[in-house]
Parts: sequence; structure tokens; C-alpha cells
Amino acid sequence: MTRRAPALLAVCAALAVALALELGRRADRTGIAEPPVPPPAARSPVLARRTSDLPAQPGPPRWLAGTDSDGRIEIDAHGHFVPTREALRWLDYRVLAAGAAPLGATERAIAAELGRTLEPPARQEALEFLGHYVRLRQKSIDILDGKTGARSQREGFEQLRAARRAELGETLARELYADEDALMLLELDKQDLLGDPSLDADERARRIAALEGRLPQALYEARAAMRAPARLREEVAALRARGASDAEIFEARARATDRDAAERLAALDQKRAAFARALAGYLPERDALLADDSRSLAERESALESLRRARFDEADLPRVRALDEDAADSH
Repeated sequence: MTRRAPALLAVCAALAVALALELGRRADRTGIAEPPVPPPAARSPVLARRTSDLPAQPGPPRWLAGTDSDGRIEIDAHGHFVPTREALRWLDYRVLAAGAAPLGATERAIAAELGRTLEPPARQEALEFLGHYVRLRQKSIDILDGKTGARSQREGFEQLRAARRAELGETLARELYADEDALMLLELDKQDLLGDPSLDADERARRIAALEGRLPQALYEARAAMRAPARLREEVAALRARGASDAEIFEARARATDRDAAERLAALDQKRAAFARALAGYLPERDALLADDSRSLAERESALESLRRARFDEADLPRVRALDEDAADSH
């Protein structure tokens, strides 16, 4: 069974603030366990990571494995392509699924797909929209890579907004990106407040809450839902620090979610505790085995794999092997 791409959606939401954060860093130098899924309005179709930050892999990122394509191409009753946020999401999915492939190559692949699946006049209209999308995505990369001369967070963001208007026109740019702009402006205003030394912690928190309260209701509720897992983790951590019992932690989780979710989290706690106990017993044995110079390298590796299988369930073996590889790399 395939699934929607929660990690993709979380990444796209994070891209809505990537420009502000990256430019800020440059200025200074000179589900419960599942990722939260933002609403369509919270996604960023054009802001992209720096090319050097993309995974160096030829195929789709691993977190896209088993997911369905996001978004859709819409055609009206007269056969015309309709430029919508859904179309942007459809393009986003394909660009992100291409991994580290050059943007030009990805554009050609998408164009070929549109050519195969659409009839005139929608085909040419969709291809023109793809051109706008790619140019805007390249613009965001150029801003992040410092190629546009942006000297501040806001200046970079305004460059991108101007590029959208030039590509799409004022009306369509506003329709497609109004919610994203609201989120971006919120992050920029928050950064100003966080950097204001005249504000104490309480006043800063009050002003940030007021900024968030001015968001459109749908975005405000979506942000609150996205933060709920983190708030619950913080609450549980505080309870544990005070010595709360398992029953108290269960009730806190049940209040924040429901009893079924609280039971799943309790089972996850038990599984993590069991793994930690097994790992604590395994590590000294592993280190002693690896230090045994009386065995050849192949013998030690074979014995180590036998030790892993004796101490851990099959599902935990990849994790243990990764920990062992990290330990080996650090030496």
C-alpha cells in the first residue's frame, strides 16, 4: 500500500522559512511519532535549498519511498490548464523525487510527462507554467547562494516576491502564495523580536503570540496542530524530570491525544527501554571482541554479527549495524 508523503510535506513547509534563516546566518558571518503534516497552504513550492545541501543521490530520497504523488494537474471544462496550488504541489513532488538531479534535467523529465498525458491547449499552458515554476525555483536557489546581492532576510524575500509577480502577474502570484507569504513574514517578524535585546522573555513571547494570532485562522490552527507533538514531548520530559509515574505520563498523553495513542506511546517507551538495556550489555562485548587481536578481521566481523543477532531482534539489526559503523568511523 502506498501512502501520502508526510516527510515531503514537512520539508516543503520548512522551506517556507529556509530563505530567512539562511540569509540570516550569512549576515552574521559577514502522528505522534510521525512528522507533522502541514496543510496545502503551508507548503512552499519555489523556495529551494542550496545545491550543495541536496542529497548526493541519483534517485528519489529514501523518505519518499512508498509514497503517492502529491498534488494534481487540473483541466477545466474547455480543456485549459488551471494554475493552482495543487499544480505547484504536483511539481514539487517531482522535483524533490528527482533527488540531486540537475534542475534542467528534472524540468525536461516533467515536460515529457506533461507532453504524454495532456492534450492541447492544456499541454502548452502547463508547459508554460512549468517554465515559470523552474525559473522561480532557480531564483530561490540563487538568492540562497548569495548571487542576487540580497543583504538581509527581508530583501531576499522581497526579491523572490518580485520574481513571482514578474513571472505570474500580481493576481496569480497573490493567489498561489498568499499563505506562504503570511508564514514567511511571520518568521521574519519573529526573527526581529528574537534579536531585540530590549525585550525580556515574557514580552517577547507575548509579542510573538500576537503575531501568530494575526495569521489566517486555517494557518493558525495548522501551526498549532504541527506543534502539538513537540509540546507533548516537552510535557512528558518535564513530568519525568519530576519523577512522574508511568500512569501519570499515560494520563497526560491520553489528555493530549487519546487513550489508543497513549497506549501506543507507552508500548514504544517499553520497546526503547528494552533496546537501551540490550545495547548497554552489547557495547562492552562488542568492544572486547573488536580488540581481540588473536582473530582475523573477517573472524571478528563474523563474530560481531553473531553477537548482534544474539542480542537484538531482526528489526533492530540495521540500527545496531549503523551504530557500529559510526563508532568505527569515529576511531
